[in-house]
Amino acid sequence: MNTKQKLLMGLFVPYGLLILMAMILFPGNGLLKFPQVAGMAALGFFVLLQKKTTWTHRWFVIGFFVMLAGDIAFVFMKNNLLGIGLYLVSYLFVISALHRKPKFDLLEILAFVGILGIYCIVAIHLLIPNLPAMMLMAAMVFGLVLSLMSWTGLMTPRRRHFTQFPAILFAIGAGSILVSDIAVAYLIFYPGFNGYVLWLELLVRATFMAGWLAFAMALCNINQRQQP
Repeated sequence: MNTKQKLLMGLFVPYGLLILMAMILFPGNGLLKFPQVAGMAALGFFVLLQKKTTWTHRWFVIGFFVMLAGDIAFVFMKNNLLGIGLYLVSYLFVISALHRKPKFDLLEILAFVGILGIYCIVAIHLLIPNLPAMMLMAAMVFGLVLSLMSWTGLMTPRRRHFTQFPAILFAIGAGSILVSDIAVAYLIFYPGFNGYVLWLELLVRATFMAGWLAFAMALCNINQRQQP
């Protein structure tokens, strides 16, 4: 772990823990929106200031700020549809950044089927019974892109385009965001969760922050075995 990665860990892990603690102590407090979004904005600017020597860096910078716009749409505007659309676009940039040297062997195919299967279970249990047709179609498109992004990130270590540590961080980031978005789906659409569901809010925010922090840490010391 290099100096920049240690700096990120030293700053953002305590900051994230403070946010989670504040969510527990002051559940549903609207003022917590500001530090939540400010933390993600700071993370985005940290990534922006790194040397962008490869397309992986460049795509991720764009992805970070589109994600930030989606976070603002969710947290401040309460516009779920716009937020989902912006997250989808940000995931397309993440896929562009990480989709290197795919193997498409049996393990990768099974991994994609498994990830997509998880989302299909969520769709059958949650989305199909509770969404109108147009919203359901949009949710399925989002689920496909989310599955592709998660699969691409999780397969990064075995594709060996990046060196081991950043590749593992990319995988951690993609897996965390998958968990976060499934939790968001239940938070928004599950009729049994009315009002403020603290444990689910904590899960969403913790995995969301952890995922993008892992991406940012990977970009601080991204060494490629072969240039794109």
